[in-house]
Amino acid sequence: MTNRDMALGHLRQAEIRLQTACFAREQGHWPFAVRQAQECVGLALKAVLNVVGLDPPKWHDVGVILQQERRRFPEWFAKDVDMMAYRSRKLTDDRERSMYGSAELSLPAHDIFGELDAREAVTAADETFAAVNRLVEAQGA
Repeated sequence: MTNRDMALGHLRQAEIRLQTACFAREQGHWPFAVRQAQECVGLALKAVLNVVGLDPPKWHDVGVILQQERRRFPEWFAKDVDMMAYRSRKLTDDRERSMYGSAELSLPAHDIFGELDAREAVTAADETFAAVNRLVEAQGA
């Protein structure tokens, strides 16, 4: 399997997660929307690493790698790398709590994440996916 194939596979999976995140937000399932937004961002950023010839790591937050490899990207994409890295880190931090809640606080996920959290997470996923999709298309992947 080539980096191109991997990129397209990750991007397809990211798109499905984005659609699911949007649906969950519309239905008021705030924690699930956050979780799906995180998966969308993670998969999209792994796709973009594949596009530039890098093998993404097997962990969730690849933002630091994106920043370290900024020179590999076109200027229009590179200017937003810090924002994408921030979003990746923030959503990765929310990942576990959005599924399991907080044992320390004795709170289920639906008591931790609300509508604003879901809206911000889905917006971050949508914007990240759009930028990555544009880059993938521009690279002919």
